[in-house]
Amino acid sequence: MCTANNTDVYLISGTAPALTNTLTSGLTGFAGFSGGECQNCGVAVNALTNTAAIAGGAPSGSDGLQILNLNTNAFQPVFNSTQEVSEDISIDPGRNLILSPNEGSNYVLFSLDATTGAITGEFDNPINSMGGEPDSAAEDCTTGIALSSDEFTNYIYLANLAQAEFTAGSPPGTPGSWTAPFTLFFDADAGSGFGAGISGISIAPGSSHLGIYTGEFGGNQFGVLELPGTAGSGSPTVTDYVTGALPPTPDGFVFQTGCDPHTMTAYTSPNTGLAYGVVASWVPLCYVGGTPTWLAVIDLAKAIDPTVSPRTPGQHVIDPGVDLIANGVVRYVSVH
Repeated sequence: MCTANNTDVYLISGTAPALTNTLTSGLTGFAGFSGGECQNCGVAVNALTNTAAIAGGAPSGSDGLQILNLNTNAFQPVFNSTQEVSEDISIDPGRNLILSPNEGSNYVLFSLDATTGAITGEFDNPINSMGGEPDSAAEDCTTGIALSSDEFTNYIYLANLAQAEFTAGSPPGTPGSWTAPFTLFFDADAGSGFGAGISGISIAPGSSHLGIYTGEFGGNQFGVLELPGTAGSGSPTVTDYVTGALPPTPDGFVFQTGCDPHTMTAYTSPNTGLAYGVVASWVPLCYVGGTPTWLAVIDLAKAIDPTVSPRTPGQHVIDPGVDLIANGVVRYVSVH
């Protein structure tokens, strides 16, 4: 499924994917971000309950979320959030949580009913965003390491949900709070190549512990990070990382990352078991009426492996002379 930035919700299915249904969400208000506003703003699927969570603007005037049952195509009532929602939410189906770090520097977790996927509560956690704006959620659900990008900076926030402590709201029905050991990781080698700093972030599900991060509103830089195989005790860490520049697209244009919500994701192929990042390029730029033209599909393991993608000496940067396409790190898929 995917969402428009109005109230449209599109269901797509089949071995030759086709649009099978268009639904209308109850998110009739508008949620505002540094890059604009939207009614439906972000969506994440809970595979265990076969539901989807859509974040956006609630009719009450606040931000909110709405759960869609993908078995029946029926919406649950809109849940009103006291905090802003994230541009890109994420779901931890095993811990029954929606992750929603917002531009107000509050990393919000919404608890879920394990059977119905319904939202049962809100838990807030004000975080130090180093002068930026938390912009996108991600998690390695196998370990419980949760992440957030920090727009306009080169920082990434990491928290250990395996050791999270939750406090119920008082009086009942008001938001609670949560805390967990955390780290602010700084990509010292990123430079200024990320448009608007590190903005989009996603972790490939499964056992690779690999993820991707990008900028927004243009720029051709991407980063790949590796997380530890266990959350362990205390603050989580990044075990390795690398940044690189996407090559020109096959039609000769400079790669330009999309806008909000971020036009990127990560997945693990059911065919090969390999972890990939996917980033859309827009021509003209997304904020001047452009459309996506190419998808860059990035083999995350090859990108972070210095024997495949040699690095500039002493830096976590792929050497600019490396041919990422010839080395099988990047391939382009046309969406013209």
